[in-house]
Amino acid sequence: DIAKSRSLELKTLEKLIEAARIATKAVKWSFLDPSESGGLGFSRPHEISISKSKQVEIEKKAEEMRSLIEQRSVEIAAEYNLSLQTSEMARQGLDVAKKRLEWVFQRHQLGDATLGDDEFVQELTELQEHILLGRSQLLSSHFAYLVSKAKLERILLQGFYDPHGGESQAR
Repeated sequence: DIAKSRSLELKTLEKLIEAARIATKAVKWSFLDPSESGGLGFSRPHEISISKSKQVEIEKKAEEMRSLIEQRSVEIAAEYNLSLQTSEMARQGLDVAKKRLEWVFQRHQLGDATLGDDEFVQELTELQEHILLGRSQLLSSHFAYLVSKAKLERILLQGFYDPHGGESQAR
């Protein structure tokens, strides 16, 4: 609802609908204008009909825009929430890999007999790969978060997209 009430596109269409209503009234009553040459001829009903159909067409476009804004709002909110979840999962995976790395180092430093040199190197290599992958996933999820946040601010006309400038207070 916030996105619909702040949509510049919808405001434009509402102004066009208002203009179409005024144009329809102007066509209906133009026969009273002495400077109008049309009078009450056979084309008058068609002119009125055409004017009304233009108004209906704009009203349909406005309704389509409302539906589109609602659909996009739901998609963007889902994208935003998913980016937050992905970020948290990446952070947790990275923490687990780091803890496991510390554990492997402890085992090696304590001289654990079950941990041979080859096995130690293999574990270190795998854990470093997991840590790199976790950092990569964390960066990717942060990027997805920033993109979805920008989309959310755009559809709500907040932040950079606030037509009044500055940061919006409603967050």
